[in-house]
Amino acid sequence: MGFLFRLLNRSKIKRYDHIVSLGYNCEIAYQLFRHNGFLESNLFAWASIPSLQTLISALNDLNQIGSQDYVPDDIMYICNKTKIKFHGKTDLKKFGDDPERVRKDKEELCSRVAFLRNKFVSVAEENSRKLYILKVKSSETDVEQKIDEIRGLLARRNNGSFDFLFVPEEAFAKTLSLTEKDGFYIRTVSEYAPDSAVTSKFRSFKEWQRIFDEFVPLHKLKKTKKYKFEEVEQ
Repeated sequence: MGFLFRLLNRSKIKRYDHIVSLGYNCEIAYQLFRHNGFLESNLFAWASIPSLQTLISALNDLNQIGSQDYVPDDIMYICNKTKIKFHGKTDLKKFGDDPERVRKDKEELCSRVAFLRNKFVSVAEENSRKLYILKVKSSETDVEQKIDEIRGLLARRNNGSFDFLFVPEEAFAKTLSLTEKDGFYIRTVSEYAPDSAVTSKFRSFKEWQRIFDEFVPLHKLKKTKKYKFEEVEQ
């Protein structure tokens, strides 16, 4: 795949200035990084969002995110206001009992989320090609209605100019009544990676490769950091 796919399917390839993950967890960001070798930072790339309704509430008022304290929750920090979880820089399993280390970690997280919140808004306001990507839990209800609401909230920020890629699991997709139209695309994977192991080479790895052979960043970005999962993979 990769170069050969793009060579043989040039007319099908869609290129974007910005590719933005809407969650629900880190799998989209990880697969984008693995496929392209870089990842543009965005607000929800390395977050865990408990439900579509939580995402809708956040998109209605991004300033809710981080408006109250972040509290350590297993290996992530949970926003007390929205219940969205974010990764810090500190390994909380090792250093979660160190109050000073946690305090500094939360300061960095607050600063980072504020920056990415502003970036989410500025990217939406740009006159550029944007793709928003969403995956959902199979336990979600009223998915069609909620996706319409999410697209409507994004349209308000983007003046209507963006594409949207929905990636459900195959079995769940068959229960939905969604069709592609006007920049709304549906691609499926057989199964998501487990929530506890999204940075693993799961069985749907090649399916994600096919998706990101088709939906492609317009610009190659310079890799400026090393992720925790890269240290594990070595």
